[in-house]
This record gives sequence, structure tokens and C-alpha cells, in this order.
Amino acid sequence: ELIVRYDDLWHWWSLSANKALPWSVELIERFEDRWQWLVLSTNEALPWSLELIERYEDRWNWAYLSNNKALPCSLELIERYENRWDWSSIAANEALPWSLELIERFEDRWDWDRARDGLRRTKGLVLSSSAIDGLMAHFAHPEHETTGAGATPESPC
Repeated sequence: ELIVRYDDLWHWWSLSANKALPWSVELIERFEDRWQWLVLSTNEALPWSLELIERYEDRWNWAYLSNNKALPCSLELIERYENRWDWSSIAANEALPWSLELIERFEDRWDWDRARDGLRRTKGLVLSSSAIDGLMAHFAHPEHETTGAGATPESPC
């Protein structure tokens, strides 16, 4: 294999960004200590799955991962890593499976400006602009405003 033969000569940052590699769990595992995980977190060509995310949970750059449109976004995935997501970024991720359940479940976490933009672009939850504005008016009360990290103006964190 070419990657193995020239292991010490590769620019691993560029290789980590390469969408044309034959990405597989085995390839990621074989060179686990060589990959640039920040870059891998943005690479939409990886074989994304819950298992892959879980296996390398402590290696991902969660801010970049939150923007990755190739993630297998589901309520289960978002709940499992609730405390790791960059909520401002994930609110704008076009792959997010918007639903009323998702909105309500994380109402205290959303960056509402980004969520509004994300909701307007989504194809998964068909809402009129007035319905989106209504949702924002309902959930984005001053007591629900966040900094993107889940803190309200009254809380110290």
C-alpha cells in the first residue's frame, strides 16, 4: 500500500483532508496516531457512523465536527454527545434532522440566531417563515437565550 510505503514522507495534514482516499474504519485505525484529527473532523468523505464517532470520541475536534454535513445526524447522536457539541455550529449544520422534538429537547442549548438560519435552510422540517418566527418567539424568550454553550443570563457559566 502506498500510504504504508511512504509513511514518513506524507504531509498528514493534507492526507487527512483528502476526500479521494479509500476511507475505511481500517484505514483510520491503521494510522490512528498519524492523522490530524482536527482535519479529519471536517472530512465529509469518512465512513461516518455512530460507531466511528464513539470509537474516537476523545480525538475529534467537536467544534469542527459540529459543522460536518456528512455526520449521521440523529436525535440519538445529538443526545449521546450533548455536552461535546458546539451548539452554535450544530444549529447551522444542514444535516441536522430538525423536528419539534429536537427543538424542545435542547431548547436551552440552541444558539437561536443560528438555529433560525438552520431551520430556514432545512429540507427535513417544512415550515413557513411565519411558523419559524413563531417557534423562535416561543423558545427564544430572554430566559432561554444562550451563548451557544447552554448558559442563561442568570447562570454563572
